Amino acid sequence: TIEVNTASGRITIEHYTGGEVTTKSMSGSVEIGMEPGTKVDLDASLLSGKVKWPPKPARPSEVKREMTLRTKSVSGDLVINRVQ
Repeated sequence: TIEVNTASGRITIEHYTGGEVTTKSMSGSVEIGMEPGTKVDLDASLLSGKVKWPPKPARPSEVKREMTLRTKSVSGDLVINRVQ
């Protein structure tokens, strides 16, 4: 489990395979990398920003893990990347 809070600054989690991430940021984007086959239960509240998902793969992979991602941000994007 990861919990990160920041007043100002970018939160980057390059490769996460755990079950739960909670982030809070006043100003700054949140970027998280997760492996293919990760099912995400997303709870995001972004006042000024967008949720950016990776493009869907041509062949969806089977679900190998599940994770909960909670994010609150006043100003900043949530960027989810697919990593190997």
